[in-house]
Amino acid sequence: MILRIHYNFDLKGGAEYDILKLMDVFDKHGGDYWQNYLLLITADSNKFKLKLHHQEETIYFEKQAEVSKYLEDLILKLNIKILHIHSQPSMKITKMVLNLKLPVFRSMHEAMIICPGWSKYWLTEDKPCEISFGTACLINAYTKKCTQSRHPQKLMKAYKNVKFEINAASNVYQAIFIYSDFMKNEAIKSGIDSSKIKKIPSPQYDHFDDKIKLIQDKITLIYTGRLSKQKGVKYLVEAVALLKARGFTNFEVLIFGEGPDGNFLKAHVNNLNLNELISFYGWVDRSVLVDYYKKAHISVIPSTYPDNFPNSVAESMLAQLAVVAFDSGGTCEWFNHMETGVKVEHKTAKSLSEAIENLINNKDLIKLIGKNARQEILNNHSLRKTFDVYKSEYIKVT
Repeated sequence: MILRIHYNFDLKGGAEYDILKLMDVFDKHGGDYWQNYLLLITADSNKFKLKLHHQEETIYFEKQAEVSKYLEDLILKLNIKILHIHSQPSMKITKMVLNLKLPVFRSMHEAMIICPGWSKYWLTEDKPCEISFGTACLINAYTKKCTQSRHPQKLMKAYKNVKFEINAASNVYQAIFIYSDFMKNEAIKSGIDSSKIKKIPSPQYDHFDDKIKLIQDKITLIYTGRLSKQKGVKYLVEAVALLKARGFTNFEVLIFGEGPDGNFLKAHVNNLNLNELISFYGWVDRSVLVDYYKKAHISVIPSTYPDNFPNSVAESMLAQLAVVAFDSGGTCEWFNHMETGVKVEHKTAKSLSEAIENLINNKDLIKLIGKNARQEILNNHSLRKTFDVYKSEYIKVT
């Protein structure tokens, strides 16, 4: 029995979606022996908030001893044998979990363990952070705007938590699961023992089929994700302007998502007279998005943020889309350049437009890349393969 532990009660983000998929993986393939539960827990000042996923009741405690007692009782009640911390920014909670004297595994859905800002990204310079954890993080929080919050107390809390994770907790974890070589290398550079780090598949649902896509006169490009600076949608908009200037109009761009840059991007599209080529759809239900994936041909991932392993890349590949992505973080580790995707080395609108133009001019290449991409994900990121890899690590301590 596995108890998964996470901090975010809003189960809608990328890490949260990944956790829910992992729960489903074990429900489908684990049987009774590998049954898993998800405990959501946060610490705010001296108060604790807890909820067992799929149960309506939210529990509040003021004393740490009460939380420890609750955890001990829950472990006995559910017959828990393994604890797995997914994302947890509270050193206080992590210490409590480690003190329960059960084997503890850890996931790196993001850089929270090694970066006080959680993202290894400098917002003011719009590029990945180039240094490893240290006192410079406290300076860069202000000069390069690299943290979630620059409030001194919150910054120091995040800094101390990372120091604890690297120097103490990482030595106790049975293993630390990551999805990309990028994240593995960042963890090692920060001082985490490489033998603790295990690269694993990312479980993917297959909502598609092997039928080769039809490409008529108009080619459909799709972007899905948050509309924020680090996601690079501005570069996509400007790439479209360059394509239009070169006489290309036999395509459309569909943008799904919302975020702080939404109004800016819509105004940018309007100012560049691109409304006939670019459409905004906001957030849509996943089933609706799947339908659009089935009709689209190219998926553009122009993120300048060093993603661990973005799910949108895998979904696009399964849908036989030719993925065009900036080489950021682990984003392009899903595919081989020009075989199962297209890697854009230089993060500029010009480079992005040239990569897209090459595909627009070669419809057979779109089909070939899409076909190969789908097979790549089916071979390496199925629910069954994911279960087998996790099981091989869990079984070492049972």
